[in-house]
Amino acid sequence: MPVLDGWPLLSAPLDVAVLCALLAALCGVALAPRPRWWAVAATVLALILAADDQSRWQPWFYQYVTMLAALAVARDVGDTLAAWRAVLVGLYLWSGIQKLNATFMTHLFPWLMEPLAGVLPAGVQRILLAGWMVVPVMEITVAVGLLVPRLRNAAVVGAIATHLVVLGLLGPLAHGTNAVVWPWNAAMAALVALLFWNGGHASARHVLVPRRLGAPAAALVLFGVLPALSFAGRWDAYLSGALYSGNLKVAALSVTDAVAARLPDAARRHVARNRMGANVLDVWEWSMGELAVPSYPEDRVFRAVARDVCRLADDSADVVLVVFGRPGTLTGQREITRSDCAALGRPGA
Repeated sequence: MPVLDGWPLLSAPLDVAVLCALLAALCGVALAPRPRWWAVAATVLALILAADDQSRWQPWFYQYVTMLAALAVARDVGDTLAAWRAVLVGLYLWSGIQKLNATFMTHLFPWLMEPLAGVLPAGVQRILLAGWMVVPVMEITVAVGLLVPRLRNAAVVGAIATHLVVLGLLGPLAHGTNAVVWPWNAAMAALVALLFWNGGHASARHVLVPRRLGAPAAALVLFGVLPALSFAGRWDAYLSGALYSGNLKVAALSVTDAVAARLPDAARRHVARNRMGANVLDVWEWSMGELAVPSYPEDRVFRAVARDVCRLADDSADVVLVVFGRPGTLTGQREITRSDCAALGRPGA
């Protein structure tokens, strides 16, 4: 899904060449004694790939590209470190805030705990599931602790422990799902230790009050301020720490038998019949199956996917996009919208 309709997509073998060039630039960032220009090249190449497909706008990609950009444009090491620290503090803060909702409490947290709860006595299970609030509070506490010199090392320990628990629950010994987040959690644990352990000399002001406009200020805005707009639908959820928060939109396509038969194999294998006898293609399942990453949970992406499937339709009603809006914070209720091909702007042939 390109960033704009009509965006010139990278075609083979140019797409492979850009990816290889990005990998080479990242090696330069890692190994060169002066990595600035390697970071510039890596940032530009990553932005080209990001414009080519919004499915790449995953939280870890967004984080890494921002950190590369900070390395590319920061005036000195101090600015780079301040920007990187702002990125991590913002991630922990908003990840915790996003989980303060009824859907995380009643659906996502119990699902995450299934591997552990399944081996515990019933009474202990109830206590475990009642403790859902520990997760968001822990992440918010880590964010605050990383800003306070006396609490910084304790916050690092808490952050690493959190990532180890997540790896244990999502890893191959438990759910064994969404493997793409496993290295991200390992990277976050390493980064929080490298950037904050024994960093008592750096005050909260170092992160929260940039010395000047530049990389630290941009990182603070992107990861500290703009995520607040996600609650009003003015900033993307995946750019706001909402992964595994339950606070996301989801979508599915209702398709006729004829359209289902015309779908490519990668999509058709995820078509299932619901209780009403309709063919349903879950966009999240399709994305995980074909790309190994969650679908990007924004209306514009859902609609672009649906318009593409509408090309296979004989009639505008052959494909219906069903979007379940972000759940209510206290109720968990979602607003449901339905759009056929005509409403999406691309009626069937």
